[in-house]
Amino acid sequence: MVEQVVDVDFKKNLLSPNGAFYLVAIKQNDIPKLLTFDSRLHGSVVLHRWCGIEHLFVLKFTRKHEENAGPM
Repeated sequence: MVEQVVDVDFKKNLLSPNGAFYLVAIKQNDIPKLLTFDSRLHGSVVLHRWCGIEHLFVLKFTRKHEENAGPM
């Protein structure tokens, strides 16, 4: 399901090299899987709280910067 919801090519076209995007998810969305759905992105939980019966999470994603990135 992660792939269906977040299957946009933001990595090339929408997310700048130093940009970030935030995703609101509920606990049932499998937060650990969401945080690791793309190996090129770093994901972290920046906020979580209860809203009624829903356990909500705000996830932040940024591009991973490779230290030795360069031509092969």
